[in-house]
Amino acid sequence: MAVAASIEIPPARVLEMQDLAAVLPKGVRVYLPELGTDNNETFVAAACALRAIGAEPVPHLAARRIASHAALEARVARLASEAGVTDVLVLAGSPPSPEGPFADSMKILETGVLDRHGITHIGVAGHPEGSPHFTDEVVQNAMRWKADFAMRSDAEMRIVTQFGFDVAGMVRWSEEIAASGITLPVHLGFAGPTKLRAMLRYARSCGVGPSMQVLTSRGNALLRLFAGYAPEPLVRELETALARMKTGNIAQIHLYPFGGSERTANWLRARGSWPEISA
Repeated sequence: MAVAASIEIPPARVLEMQDLAAVLPKGVRVYLPELGTDNNETFVAAACALRAIGAEPVPHLAARRIASHAALEARVARLASEAGVTDVLVLAGSPPSPEGPFADSMKILETGVLDRHGITHIGVAGHPEGSPHFTDEVVQNAMRWKADFAMRSDAEMRIVTQFGFDVAGMVRWSEEIAASGITLPVHLGFAGPTKLRAMLRYARSCGVGPSMQVLTSRGNALLRLFAGYAPEPLVRELETALARMKTGNIAQIHLYPFGGSERTANWLRARGSWPEISA
């Protein structure tokens, strides 16, 4: 059985796409990343466009990019009231220093803003290979805090990981955090079809290091990914592992298309991770 999937598409790209309904099936989660290039208007417009076709917009709230409590309140209020957003991904973000009062995702979670505006589903970041911006100890403590917060919150929470290539390592990481008592569902990140240069650039900036060794160990099957083919070998490996596991916390996969949104969407439909779009 094909594993279910969500996808990430920049807000501006959502607005550029000619026929969203022909690309994205109803009900699919579409994450809107905060890259520091889009204003509130663009975020809200993209979320509204996704809602209009029956997709589920999931805006990022990047703590270090939010200038003030008022800015956070205003963004969440507009997303909820104008686009019906009930699902967000809360993460620290990549700036080395905060642009406002929020140094990490936990500071946003504890404001109560999400609850006030009817956010019922919350994703938080997971880093199977660590983070380039924080020490392993900080990452582990943050994960524990978020798991404890989930016990107190009425929202349904999940972990969405950075992309990687070492499937065995990602599965092992998921099992290890579950064994430590962190039982939130895990959505494992994978790269969609892309070119090698773009992949290497993004991988370095995101701290995807150890699993890059897979590029040499997997040979042509994986390198086809960088020639424009889908990462089918990795996802099949995950599906085989999931079929062997009696229980587990891995719920689905999350795709980072690197500019190839339509190509990634077509691949997800072709392999059965997404339903076909009916006329």
